[in-house]
Amino acid sequence: MVVDYSMTFTQMTAAGKYIWSDIYINSKQFPLTGTGKVAFEPKLFHFDRNISYENAIKEMDKDGFRPAKIEELLAYGTILLPERDLKHPIIALGSVIKVNGLPCAAYIQLCGFSSRGILLRQIKDDLHANNLCLGVRK
Repeated sequence: MVVDYSMTFTQMTAAGKYIWSDIYINSKQFPLTGTGKVAFEPKLFHFDRNISYENAIKEMDKDGFRPAKIEELLAYGTILLPERDLKHPIIALGSVIKVNGLPCAAYIQLCGFSSRGILLRQIKDDLHANNLCLGVRK
């Protein structure tokens, strides 16, 4: 899988066909810092239980992965079939911003029956058992 940093943030979101987007999902809140095309190895983590975000990151680390950044989530989303999003939101814990003083991470999911969305989720509480976290091999 590849992140193409020659693309703008807007182009990355358009490539994933995200119809719905949180107002904070933009290049000002999530500046892209890479250059060129950067390959990465993704892995979805499903913990099958409620887990704190800190412990989710520790679990990824034990397997040799780090939390995905938003650009990796966007690249990953371009290859997903919408049916995959339908079952579980996929969260990128590697790009956290504060909204109204609360930490939030980007996630993708199916919104409605056929529209894809990239949204923000507060990460002050535990990660729900039905959520997936995108990890990237270190």
